[in-house]
Amino acid sequence: DDTLPAVTCELGDSVSSAEPLLFVMKGALAALGTALRTKGLAAREVVIALTLDDGSTVERAIRPARPTSHDGALFDHCRAALEDWSLPEPVTAIELRAADTVPATGEQGNLLAPRWADPAALEAAFDRIRGKEGGDAVAVPEERDGHLPADAGAWVRQALEKKEGDRDDTMKSL
Repeated sequence: DDTLPAVTCELGDSVSSAEPLLFVMKGALAALGTALRTKGLAAREVVIALTLDDGSTVERAIRPARPTSHDGALFDHCRAALEDWSLPEPVTAIELRAADTVPATGEQGNLLAPRWADPAALEAAFDRIRGKEGGDAVAVPEERDGHLPADAGAWVRQALEKKEGDRDDTMKSL
């Protein structure tokens, strides 16, 4: 069977808020992840297709930094896409389908190994935190030359790239 995995869920009633969609999406992505793993595939691209109350369909493609069949990683990407998606009508059905796949690798990632680090994913996570908590919500450790252990480092707010019209945010010790 060469068809790519897809999961469709009818919602029963029209839904106009994100919470019920996320609840259904979590279960659907678990089923999609299982289907991908069963076929030995990892998704490069997953399409979220929402059927609206008026019968029309809107779609958005999700492209993880690395191909994956892990439903938790796919859910994080889909949730982020759904958060900034304004829908013109309530939703009656959701379909999640793997639009582009590659053979899954059995390679286990070591999170501390530099080749497994994903700077784009880290920046995307920081941007989500800044969007919810404010521009100075992200801090990074800074090594300092202090004799006492308490003076050996500090948390420093991460400087944002200044864009035209932004207020002046400078790095400050917390």
